[in-house]
Amino acid sequence: MTQSSLIVDNVMDAWAKQDSLWSTYTFRPTPEDRKWRDTLCKQATQVGRMLEAVKRYEDALRAVERGLEYASGEDVIAHAEVFASFYIYRSGRFEEGIQRARKALTYEFLEKEDQARAYHVVGLCYSTLYSQNKDLKALDAAIEALNKSVGINPGNSEARDMLKSLRSHRQTIPS
Repeated sequence: MTQSSLIVDNVMDAWAKQDSLWSTYTFRPTPEDRKWRDTLCKQATQVGRMLEAVKRYEDALRAVERGLEYASGEDVIAHAEVFASFYIYRSGRFEEGIQRARKALTYEFLEKEDQARAYHVVGLCYSTLYSQNKDLKALDAAIEALNKSVGINPGNSEARDMLKSLRSHRQTIPS
């Protein structure tokens, strides 16, 4: 992941050129074409991750959304949906972020790391909603989602720290 604007711009130009070339191709229902479609989605997600590093979340979301238009494999789609949900969260659309992360969690082939990420996004969204409107249901939903995230990936210190903080806060609030 780079934060060099020159490299970011060059990657974006390369992705745009590749997308413009592939967008004219008529994909066939063959294993080779499905593999290419999934590769394009994976590359779009990698572009999104690069843009995430420089906090260009709307651009990251656009790249991942475009990649999803190519994708055919459920595992590739599920992975991209998790990152899309995070970029939606970072763009300030919390309800939509929750819906998108939950959609990702419905995929059978979602890897454990991505499951933890998706639950983390749900927790981030609900935590932000709680801070905005003080709705205890949002706080409890944030704690529940972060619990699941940490249960799957105990090594995620950000989720673990947020969960600890929210639990402590919740104990101070009468039910």
